[in-house]
Parts: sequence; structure tokens; C-alpha cells
Amino acid sequence: MFYYIIGALILLTNKVRYYIFGYGHPRPFSVADIDRTINYDLDVFDGWMKQLKNYSGASDIKGKKILELGPGADLGNAFIALAHGAASYTAYDANPLAKNCSDSFYEKLFSVLAEKFGASIDLFRDELSKLKNNSGRIRYICNKNFDLSILKTQKFDYFFSQAAFEHFDNVEKVLSQISLIATPSAILIAEIDLQTHTQIIRNRDPLNIYRFSESFYHYCHFNGIPNRIRPQTYAELLKNNGWNNIQVIPLNKLGQKEMERIRPELNRKYTVDPHLNHLSFVLIGSK
Repeated sequence: MFYYIIGALILLTNKVRYYIFGYGHPRPFSVADIDRTINYDLDVFDGWMKQLKNYSGASDIKGKKILELGPGADLGNAFIALAHGAASYTAYDANPLAKNCSDSFYEKLFSVLAEKFGASIDLFRDELSKLKNNSGRIRYICNKNFDLSILKTQKFDYFFSQAAFEHFDNVEKVLSQISLIATPSAILIAEIDLQTHTQIIRNRDPLNIYRFSESFYHYCHFNGIPNRIRPQTYAELLKNNGWNNIQVIPLNKLGQKEMERIRPELNRKYTVDPHLNHLSFVLIGSK
């Protein structure tokens, strides 16, 4: 009951906070922390490449067209992809959070990439300049309804996403739309965070958001609230949209003893979930 009440108060507070201030904190740290943000981006991209290699046997993205869903506070992954030889990188989001990222962040990132990959700083600076009007190899597109149909004339080889799918209001629509702009051999790699996102309770009660009824959770809805979609549903939606060789790979799991203790306290809809112990996972599929 304690965690139910605390969780409910947090949801209601977040709803009010969103309506007053909007959605502006996709990570538990600020992009102003440049070194931490760069290391985060490098780790994320490296994670995608490792998953790609494990899945397909290769992680060469040279000449490939990439679409990132929900890049968040910066476009570091776009420049990292160019350093790996990607032909183009489109970052698509609902909120223009990355527009607030400073040039000093990119300058430090360019230096790191030049040292790490031998990439050209001048080339990156040119792409950053072109990014302002989306005239270069990197494009940043924001649409508050996350309507990907505006990309219908494009085709992409890879779809990457980091802790964004759990925030989509209409996952079925997103998967349907990316299916229409995927090349015949396209691959999707999406890391999805299934936990409660509020840091104050996340470690103490990671499945807190699954305690509530559909009606109460709907009442608490705000843009960016976790959608509570579970791994099996993601896999089914992907399959229904023509994707194959679908994999659900757990990254973090709740201990068996802790899961069985919490299970009776959750809303009945979730107690039968075979992946209830999954706190985060990677969803992979190919066309």
C-alpha cells in the first residue's frame, strides 16, 4: 500500500509538472555534463553495434541509411554513425530537445571521434552547420505526433532506438510506419526500458507503474509517460508488420524471489506476463 500511494502521488505530480513545464528531461543527467553525455552516446552506439554483430554476424554500417527513433537531448549518435561510415542519419523525435544542445558539446565530441576513429573534425563541423537546415547527411526532424508518414519517400537500412519506445503512445502505429520505409533487408534494434522511470522510486520499486489499473493510469497520462507495453506485445506487433527472426533479449532482470514477492501486488493484467522479471530488453527484428 505504501508503494501504491507513493507511486500514485508521483504519477499525479508528473502529470501536473508536464502540463506546466513540458517534457524536458529524457535522462537522469544534463547534456551540460559534456563528458558524461559523450561517454553515454559512445556506450549506446557501441551497444547497438554489438547487438547488430551478434544478430547478423557483422556490424559494418558503411554506406547505410539509418533512422534513430527518439534521440533525446543530443545528436551525438548521428556523428558517431558518420565516423563509422554511415551514408546518412535521420534523428526523429516528438520533442525538439536536442536543439538546446550546445556547440561546445559537439566540439568536444568531434575531438573524441577524431582521436578514436581518425575522423575529420572539419567534416563534422560542416555537417553540424548543414544540420541547421537539414541539408547535409544528418537530419533532425521533430513532429509532436510522432507521425513518420512524412518520411514515406525514404528508405532506411537500420532503425535504432534507445529507451524511447516505452514512451510512444501508439507503438503499433510507429512499427507500421517504419515497416513502410524499411529496405528489404532492414534491421531494427531497440533497447526498451520497462521500469518505473522516476528516479526516487525506480530502484526501490522498479515495477511500480504496473500496480495501477488502466483507468487510473489513463487518468494520469501525460506526454512521455511509460506506456506499460510488455515484451511479448512488442514482438507480436513487430511480427504482425512483416518482421522476421524477432528476438527479445533481456538486459536487466528482477530476481526471482523479489519478482514473486511483488507479483501479487501488481494489477492482474500484468501478473500473468511471462516476461514480468524483465526490467529492460533489446527488441530485434529484420525485414
